[in-house]
Amino acid sequence: MIATAGGDDTDVRIVDFGGAKQLRGSGYRSYVGSLQYMAPEVVSRKGSVLKQGRYDQGCDMWSMGIIVYVLLSAYTPFTGDSVEKTGGSVKWAFAPADKWAAVSAECKDMVRKLLDPDPTERLTADEALMHPWLHAQYREWSLANPGHASKHAKLTFLADDAAGAAGGEAAAAAAEGSAAPLRGPKAAGQAPKRGREDEEDEEGDGPSSKRVTPDDAP
Repeated sequence: MIATAGGDDTDVRIVDFGGAKQLRGSGYRSYVGSLQYMAPEVVSRKGSVLKQGRYDQGCDMWSMGIIVYVLLSAYTPFTGDSVEKTGGSVKWAFAPADKWAAVSAECKDMVRKLLDPDPTERLTADEALMHPWLHAQYREWSLANPGHASKHAKLTFLADDAAGAAGGEAAAAAAEGSAAPLRGPKAAGQAPKRGREDEEDEEGDGPSSKRVTPDDAP
């Protein structure tokens, strides 16, 4: 991450997308990334020769959990050296305690769920946006910026908003004695499950059994 200017009033931007790729097929096998931000399923690729197991975009949600942790505390939950030495099996806590004293329980809950060592249990992007810590802001921004809203937001919020408006108009027409037919809302889409499409990399091999286990600190 970089800051665009000095001082408190600055934009923070995520950078270094040189290794970014679009997920296709059954996932990736490469050992690539910055250790402090690498998900355990990616760390486990190092030194494997079996060419078994893959990882998908869930690794990005782990990295997002690290970024949220850093933005809130100015610290990383663990160092790159510790990740490398343990093969990804690193315990973490909300530390230093004074940095987290004013952070809400909802926020900490989302961080824990982003840093879940099991990628099948980790929050997806849509699930993170619907988490109680972000849901209200996500809805407000999506309704205020419909042209830039995600597909998930359009199905979840904009369709409901349009249906509510249509219902209000129908009720007004009915009150005047000329009720208009009520058009039902579009089916609200479920948060899409993580896809597993294929784009193989030549680097990397099979996974190890090591996992990162988060501490249960408050």
